[in-house]
Amino acid sequence: MVKFINGIRAALGFEKAYDFVTEGKDIEAEELFEKFEKISPKIPIEQTILKGLIKFRLRKHNEAIVTFESAWNKIEEATRFPHMHKVYLRLYISDLAIFSSEVSGMKLRNIRQIDWTEVVMSEVDDRLKKRFPNRDHPDY
Repeated sequence: MVKFINGIRAALGFEKAYDFVTEGKDIEAEELFEKFEKISPKIPIEQTILKGLIKFRLRKHNEAIVTFESAWNKIEEATRFPHMHKVYLRLYISDLAIFSSEVSGMKLRNIRQIDWTEVVMSEVDDRLKKRFPNRDHPDY
């Protein structure tokens, strides 16, 4: 029962961290994320991407890359996401990870550049597009 309650607390904490990111409160988002990560260390895909985004925005590029690599691997292994959702999330991750790699000099292991033409936006859930916007895509 404690594990279940901690899972709920962590989910709510991750949502609040997302709110902090949208408000530009990246340091607060990182602190909150790390607090709830200790309670629930098994982080789902979307929260892993959020963690990478927080690290990216704080210019902690090596940490961002490690986190984006983890998210990339989770996406590869995921069975609950439709194919186009996976492609869209990889597109989102690849742009940030490649920039972080160029800035930090840290090499990417698994992440490759995703071309926006691989993404059919009409097949991507609006919630994903809102949470992880890719405004460079011509059909966004």
